[in-house]
This record gives sequence, structure tokens and C-alpha cells, in this order.
Amino acid sequence: MIRRAALALSFLAAACKPQQTPAQLLSEVHKALAARDAALSSYRFEGTATQGGQTLKYRFAFKTPNKSVGEITGPDAMRLKVAFDGHRLLRQDLNAKTHQVFELKLKPQDSMVFLNGAFAPFVFEGFRTPLLPIRGVTAAKVERDGGGEAVTLKASPGEGVEVTYLLSWPGADVLERRLGEVRLVTEAEHCDEAKKLCVPRVLRQVRGTEEEARTELSNIELGAALDDATFELTAPEGFTSTTQVLDALPAQ
Repeated sequence: MIRRAALALSFLAAACKPQQTPAQLLSEVHKALAARDAALSSYRFEGTATQGGQTLKYRFAFKTPNKSVGEITGPDAMRLKVAFDGHRLLRQDLNAKTHQVFELKLKPQDSMVFLNGAFAPFVFEGFRTPLLPIRGVTAAKVERDGGGEAVTLKASPGEGVEVTYLLSWPGADVLERRLGEVRLVTEAEHCDEAKKLCVPRVLRQVRGTEEEARTELSNIELGAALDDATFELTAPEGFTSTTQVLDALPAQ
């Protein structure tokens, strides 16, 4: 009798538990993304990106608070280095022998947009946190293929534009990003048990059912020991060097 009463009370407590509102879920998602971002304080990897029969080889490194360096290492005709030392964006074209310095005087949000674009060829969501607008973001829980929970994030960064993210839950690992007909799908992951997170190891760009591009990463090192010199580029001898102050985003 006592056991039945206890069981009935447990069902009653579950039934009376308040439903989580969409705003509360969105707040939890932001907290999970922030915690994940803090855990990814430094990392580096190598990668190959294949699209349209052409394959690029590259490497990338990141260190908190906002230092990045990426290098296209092959083919030789496309060799390029891009770095941000925390204040300046540095770009070296190793074939044209040019060394460009951009002094950033942008608003914080504009600076994030600019740097995301500058390093888009090297790194993607799953390592970096999705860049979400202040307004126009909704979250909902869904069933994950294969079992377990996931969260969809829908963001409207501009009129007529909607980006949808699929995140694991509660870890907030990025599983997929959808923009129109194009999806970026995480096919395989590199996981760190100590950090309790996973990052993409194989990423597919799919339009409809057709694969347009594929990125495969190797030598992924989360928590890499990186000194500040890693993110500094000086103009080699014989390179033409220019400096530009950037106080507004370039026109689209």
C-alpha cells in the first residue's frame, strides 16, 4: 500500500512539473554554448577540403581570447596565410608576395562578423560558436536520429534569411547547419571525454541529396599549447607590405 502511494505521488510530481518555456530553453542553450566555448580555449588541426574536383590542404590554430591563424599549404598556386593577433588581421599571399595588415577599429559585433568571414575557409561551427543575432532566435527540443535529445536553433539574421542549427543536447555540439537548400552535416566527430564535447572531424556540404563539398580533419588537438608568436606574421624579404585601417565593414 505504501509503495503504491509513493508511486502515485511520484507520477503526480512528474505531472505537476512546470513545462519549460521556449525562452527558458533558449537561455539554457546560450549557457551550454558559452560553457562549450570556454572549454575550447585553444586547439589546432590540419585538414583537406574537396569541392568540384579540387582539393585544398590547410592547417588552423586558435587561442582564447581571439587569436587565430590559418594557412593554405597546397596546392602551391593557392598558398596563403591569414592571422589575427588580437588587434590586427594579417594576410600573406605567398605567390603574389603581398603582406596586408588590417587595423580593426570596428564595433565588437562587426568585428566578429568580419573575422568569421576571414577565417571561414579554415574553421566552422562546431569549433567556433554559431554567430547568432541578438533577436529572432528560437529553440525547440527534438528527437535525435538514433535516440536521445537534440535542439534545433532557428535564427533570422536578415530579412528573408533563416539559418537552422541542429545541436546535440545537453552538450550543444553542432550536428548540422541548414541555409536554404544547403546543409553542412557532421558525418564523423572527434570527442574529448575530459571536456565532455565533440567537434566535427568529417563535414559534408549537401544540396538536396547531392554532396557538393567535403572536409576531413586530422591531427586535431584540443587544449593545444600555443604561444603568442604562433599568431604573428611578419613581412618576408621581398614582399610588398600595406596597412589599412578598417572602421566599417566592407560593402557586400
